[in-house]
Amino acid sequence: MIGNSCQQTQPICSRFPYLFQIYRNLNGNENVVVINISGTSIMTKNEHLNQGFKHFAAGDYESAIKALKAALELDPQFDLALNALAEVYNKKGAIDTAIEYALRLVEINPEDPLAHTALSRLYVQKGMIREAENEMAISNQLNLK
Repeated sequence: MIGNSCQQTQPICSRFPYLFQIYRNLNGNENVVVINISGTSIMTKNEHLNQGFKHFAAGDYESAIKALKAALELDPQFDLALNALAEVYNKKGAIDTAIEYALRLVEINPEDPLAHTALSRLYVQKGMIREAENEMAISNQLNLK
């Protein structure tokens, strides 16, 4: 539903204009809202992220993973979802999968010291001390900038 604070702009998918719409807030920010055939909106990437956090806090790791992956389907480079997935898989004990998500996070944000710190921590848990030290050194260098 479009409220008074939003105006509809052009469809982003000309073949199925009823499925995908961009709404621009009056302050100029754009939010992609996916509309299903019945006209009700589906969750945004941030809503999926928030659901993932709630499931994670409740200890429901499988539901957290599902919600966070849904956020990534909407934005494959969503760094917050990648970081959260790395943490969820870490809590589940799936360190190799956690490392995969942390590596993707570092690829997307190579200048983010916290991404390198997260990867370093996972490497320590895996017993990969040299790699952990390298990532921590990168993190420390980035913190000095």
